[in-house]
Amino acid sequence: MSWWSDNFKLDDQEVKEFGQVMAVGAAATSVINAYFEAATEKIKIKGAAASKEQEADYANLEASSQRDMAVLADKAGNYKISLLSQASAAEQSDYLVNVSRRGVYATGGSSAEVRASMELAKQMDVQVIKTNTVREVGARMRQSVNSRNRAMFARVSAANLRDRAGSISPWAASLSAAMGAGASVASAYTNK
Repeated sequence: MSWWSDNFKLDDQEVKEFGQVMAVGAAATSVINAYFEAATEKIKIKGAAASKEQEADYANLEASSQRDMAVLADKAGNYKISLLSQASAAEQSDYLVNVSRRGVYATGGSSAEVRASMELAKQMDVQVIKTNTVREVGARMRQSVNSRNRAMFARVSAANLRDRAGSISPWAASLSAAMGAGASVASAYTNK
């Protein structure tokens, strides 16, 4: 025999009562565990929803930034055209002053042809600047729209997560666990 069996002699009734007490303890633990598992899940989902909201806020900031960059790119393109026009006008003025001073044009072609060529070169440069500006503005606006769409989807995800968190009831989970545990306790008391 062992020390345990020598010192703790339990008859069948005592073993049954001990089993019943253990069943009640297990039931209580099950109910408490169900409550805290549901509460923890609810908190995790709310945290994920907050993260999605933050993601949406960042995407909106990025969209606003891209839109502002598009406006600045448009202004920069207009400024480049203005500078080009000024430089072209100065070049044409210098040409006219030199022709007037000399009285005779030293290169081939008439003065009108040379001025027309200078104007055509300027217009070609203006078109290149406009094309590049339109491309840059369009790219920035597309990035802005993409960011706004990302923000919208993140907000929808956040709303879905908040709805899901709202549907979790720790008390309902513990009540459900209590019902299941009650069956175990009842069976422990009815077993003979």
